[in-house]
Amino acid sequence: MLSPKTKRNIGRVIPFGVLWFIFSLVYCILEKGILGHLDSYPATGVPYNFERSIIAIPAAGMFMGILPGFWRLAISAGGSSKRASPEKSCLNHLFIWSL
Repeated sequence: MLSPKTKRNIGRVIPFGVLWFIFSLVYCILEKGILGHLDSYPATGVPYNFERSIIAIPAAGMFMGILPGFWRLAISAGGSSKRASPEKSCLNHLFIWSL
């Protein structure tokens, strides 16, 4: 059984992953629509496999969405005050921008 705090934290993180999952799924569908029946990218010749992309890209998108969510929870849970220190705020923004 999960504690109420853990349930609340999971509920706060999941929307980030779901949004990134949906947008990456839309990206995969658009990419397939643009490429049509081609087996490789026209400009580079790199092979394209839709079956692999439709699984790998949304999974990576969900992971990349959940990662900043957990990072924000870790930053906000670290201090006892409501406002984060300037150092934590700066680290938080640098981490998010690096993604």
